[in-house]
Amino acid sequence: DRREALLRDEARAEARWTAAEAARAEHAGRRPETLADDTSAGDAQTTASSARKALEDASEELGALTNDVTRHQALLRRHADSKRDWEARRETMNLWKRLHRLIGEGDGRAFQEYAQTLNLQELVDRANGHLRALAPRYALVTAVDAKGHARLDFAIRDTWLAGRQRPITTLSGGETFQVSLALALGLADMRTHGMPLETLLLDEGFGTLDPRSLDHAVEALERLHARSRIQVGVISHVEALRERIEARIVVEALGNGHSRLRPELGGGSVEGVEDVEG
Repeated sequence: DRREALLRDEARAEARWTAAEAARAEHAGRRPETLADDTSAGDAQTTASSARKALEDASEELGALTNDVTRHQALLRRHADSKRDWEARRETMNLWKRLHRLIGEGDGRAFQEYAQTLNLQELVDRANGHLRALAPRYALVTAVDAKGHARLDFAIRDTWLAGRQRPITTLSGGETFQVSLALALGLADMRTHGMPLETLLLDEGFGTLDPRSLDHAVEALERLHARSRIQVGVISHVEALRERIEARIVVEALGNGHSRLRPELGGGSVEGVEDVEG
């Protein structure tokens, strides 16, 4: 019995030794390569403590950097909001600056001139519609100063000169009359309901026109009358107009500073209407 007990103790001892050897081998496998063979347990504990301290410091630094990133992102958002607000305020400021340039100071003369340039441009646009029928070679434009700002004046764009602008004063007498007539017709188009334009009176100028231009001018006046029912009166010595105008008042000189008014309709005098002398 004693022998069997010894054999059992021996078997248990061998098992414990085998397990211890396996544990030693496993522990040796986890041994850091940088750990010297003569490192003691105390040295290892010191190294571990240093590593834990370094890890804690690194964690604190990471936390501080995370806080910095969070604050930086918040500042970026505030900056973006401030930039949008600044851009909106700048647009508002630019609008007020433009209004200040237009309105000016004191008597508001700058605004008056700006409003007049707008009205002038509308007149030019309407007059050019008539000028295309009268003299398609030309188009009215608003004149500009050396800085490119619109002036309260006209210029002419000549399509025969590649669209170059010319002063009004370079036009011939007949061309000037055609442009003036286009402007008068444009003004007639701009009449308002509060102050309707009922009569348009043209004083001379027809004598400077060649027969073709004269036909165009009369046709434009006839279209104006048909479209808007404006009464158009023409004062002229041009005999050719007598054939084109249905209702006329003829002025005949009697001598000694006297003249006579004689109404005509169509080809002759109006019956039942007395002549007026004076």
